[in-house]
Amino acid sequence: MLAEFIFIDNPGVIMFSVLAVSFILSVFGFIGNININSGDGNVNISGQNIDYQEQDSVDESIDASGASGININNPVGSVNLSVTGEDKVLVTKKLFLPNATPEEEKKQLKQAFKSSFLAKNANAVDLVIPKMVVLGGLSARVDLDIKVPERFNLKQLPGTNDISIESISGKVELENNAGKINLANLSGEVYASSNSGALTGNKLTNPVSITVNAGNISFGSLSLKSKDAKIKANAGGVEVDIDQVAPDARCKVEVNSGDILISINRQANVTIEAKSNMGDVVLDPDIKVISGGKNFMGASYTAQVNNGGGNILASSATGMIKIILK
Repeated sequence: MLAEFIFIDNPGVIMFSVLAVSFILSVFGFIGNININSGDGNVNISGQNIDYQEQDSVDESIDASGASGININNPVGSVNLSVTGEDKVLVTKKLFLPNATPEEEKKQLKQAFKSSFLAKNANAVDLVIPKMVVLGGLSARVDLDIKVPERFNLKQLPGTNDISIESISGKVELENNAGKINLANLSGEVYASSNSGALTGNKLTNPVSITVNAGNISFGSLSLKSKDAKIKANAGGVEVDIDQVAPDARCKVEVNSGDILISINRQANVTIEAKSNMGDVVLDPDIKVISGGKNFMGASYTAQVNNGGGNILASSATGMIKIILK
């Protein structure tokens, strides 16, 4: 089924060991591609182009008074969430089916699609999209445009989705199997993980746990508050722009195969620990080195910006670490 395929994106990994693993996986057929995009057009699944066409669009809404968040379960399709000034949850859902879907199946699925997928429980709104299977195992795709009150928390269950979350102040918890994730203007705690696909963000006040197995992570304008934050890419690079670091904050930036670039506000008070097992560590000339240096395969430094303070720990198994001041 569509949601069961795995997208592997290997961005610029050049180490022999990683290439060897990739070669073995490719020989045994484990590496494929899945690209989920909004709108009509082709979806590539393990080398096969499947043409999806929009079939229907339905608007729904539900009263949000007394609710503190929304739980979303969308197996396949994009999720775009932003805020509304109303105390309601507003949803526009769009159904996409493979072009070759038999007409009778189209008719049945379109009829089922008209049913409401919104429900309100004791303290949250649930939006559950049933998995609709066509053509002997391929899934229909449902794209969601959601507007919620600014106060809302969000919980997104794993799916094969492109996800965009913007401007809510509650806690964000999301998991994704495959697809791009974009986060912007979030002032609550953020927990986000993706098996495959790029994760980008801007103006996050309190990222706590950000993990991508295969794909790059790029964040602008971060404020670090958590005492135990983690930003991790297993196969991919990490680029982080940090505006503020709380005195007791602790953030670990970790990459297994890829480079790390960290930009830090030069007015911040930060203590830095940076270590690459197989790669260089490059520090801005205005960063004060306390201890450390290069070794045969890599480098390790303890350093500080201004008087030191909140901790940033950067580590890469195979890749360069560069830390600059802005």
